Amino acid sequence: MQGNLIKSFIEASSEFKKSKASEKSIEKLYDLLYALEKRNRDTDETVMLLQIYKLLGLRIKAYRVFQTIKLLPENEQKKFAKLLGDFDNDKHWNGLEYRDLRDARAIKKTVGLTADDFILSKADDALKVTFRDDISHLVVLNKNIKIKDVIIYLEDGVNDFMPEELADYLLWLGDCKDELLNFYSAHEIEYKHSNPDTNWFDGLDVWEVCVTIKEGKIASEIFITDYYHPNRMGFCLETNGQEISSVQYDPIL
Repeated sequence: MQGNLIKSFIEASSEFKKSKASEKSIEKLYDLLYALEKRNRDTDETVMLLQIYKLLGLRIKAYRVFQTIKLLPENEQKKFAKLLGDFDNDKHWNGLEYRDLRDARAIKKTVGLTADDFILSKADDALKVTFRDDISHLVVLNKNIKIKDVIIYLEDGVNDFMPEELADYLLWLGDCKDELLNFYSAHEIEYKHSNPDTNWFDGLDVWEVCVTIKEGKIASEIFITDYYHPNRMGFCLETNGQEISSVQYDPIL
């Protein structure tokens, strides 16, 4: 089994470098990564996993394995000498993180919410909407987003909470791909990516959703990392009602 893994790693890493990180080579490296993460690894397999993390730019995962190596006896650490040195020298890292986008391309099922799924409570002198405990995630732009990353407030002065409207809005937010692609293509946007297509959309990574229930409409700010942007820059997507109103890149995101 190990011989097959080594052969597959040599082929995948060579393809990754020659193709300048083609989509297929990234997927092959991730397949190896998934297999190695599940195994009770020996020293050689641990080295292989670290090399894959390094190629893919997965610094956090690499650092966790790196910490386990630092606990090994000194004679064992010698086997990792070059890799350990790489962690102390940033020039060995390219700064990019490559993702496995196969799951991102799959169409997520957006489940309709009902009034019973929402909980209205007071938080910091504002009215906040949360969800039943058994609801773990929402679908936003065809991405599964953890509930903890979705913040919903009522604007000051708004006392009438209409859960049916919020449910409809969140359902729309789950699958507004065409609206985003059309808006992005039709407007002048600073730092805009040159080719906003389906691949570009699949590579977007939503990391926080802030929804405000206003008088007569629902608005939101959605913070997104643009995987295919040359500088991996992120942007804030704003909506007013079930319409996209703004896309603004921010070098900090």
